[in-house]
Amino acid sequence: MVDSNSKNNALNLIGSFEIKKTSSKRAYKGEYNRMFPAKMSSSNFLSLYTLFLLSNKSEPIYGKQILQEIQDTIDIDVWKPSHGTLYPLLNDMEKNNLIEVVKETPSKKYYTITKLGKKELDLRLDEFKDMLIQSSNFFNKVISKMYNNLNK
Repeated sequence: MVDSNSKNNALNLIGSFEIKKTSSKRAYKGEYNRMFPAKMSSSNFLSLYTLFLLSNKSEPIYGKQILQEIQDTIDIDVWKPSHGTLYPLLNDMEKNNLIEVVKETPSKKYYTITKLGKKELDLRLDEFKDMLIQSSNFFNKVISKMYNNLNK
């Protein structure tokens, strides 16, 4: 694992499951701007949130249940991850031993989080807590200013 205290890290749960190192002088500025202001792609957030959901379940759940949990928690109009986004992430997380299939039927795979997945989740939650809070504060402040000015 890479040092989680580094300020120049971005979450990369896809593939190697190591933190993607980035420099302050990016060769491709669009990469930085594309992640503004949360500095996390929707796929990486989905991976993190999936680990979080699985860690809080006492029973294994399948992919459609994960999507339903997200829809029940987050306004569907704001963000609705697709099956085509979730299932490849589940496969990648399974290959990297972050989650495991504990039951399989012809149409469903039931997942649980592994010990390694719990360690990864704890590391990422700690690492990204400040960034997520700052992003939330940023949006709250901007929205407040924008809509307070409209109401004058």
